[in-house]
Amino acid sequence: MSKRAQVDRHRKPARWIVVPCMLVLSVWLAFLVGCSRKEGKNWVQLLESPNIVDRNDALYNLGEGKDISSVDAIVQVLNSKQHESTRLLAVNALSAIGAEGSADALIEVLTNDTSLEVRMAAVEALGHIKTARAVDVLVAHLENDALRIVCIWALGNIGGENAVAELTILLNHDDRFVRYNAMRALKQISKRKV
Repeated sequence: MSKRAQVDRHRKPARWIVVPCMLVLSVWLAFLVGCSRKEGKNWVQLLESPNIVDRNDALYNLGEGKDISSVDAIVQVLNSKQHESTRLLAVNALSAIGAEGSADALIEVLTNDTSLEVRMAAVEALGHIKTARAVDVLVAHLENDALRIVCIWALGNIGGENAVAELTILLNHDDRFVRYNAMRALKQISKRKV
């Protein structure tokens, strides 16, 4: 066999490799399409499922769909004793929906939840919703080292006189990261005023 024939043989993949690879790829794509968001499901009903995977899937899809009519059902999930991952998904769903009506439930989570991760998500959600009702609670949580930076950013998103006053005080904080983030949050507020 000539050298050229040997090189060509190595460049062209054998059919016995290509066909199975294409078959595997087709099956994988079909699986992914089947796992994507399914329209027509009653996600709110799935929130009551005894299966945690169904509940979490429902919360994710309700958040992705930004379905305002589902806020009360999601708040009920938050108020019941659910697994931490379920509470976290519920907070994220409320944040994605962005309804101001969920602010009280998020404030309750921030104040009383035992999971730091869920509380941090509640702070981010309050900043995303931009409700002025949350400012006093966020200011009170500036004392918490674990929540301080997230509260600063949430206050920067919300704005308002109280937020500006508290962020200005933080410009003199001992921690340079706190000072830096307070400055950035104040800049964010000032950009919206212009």
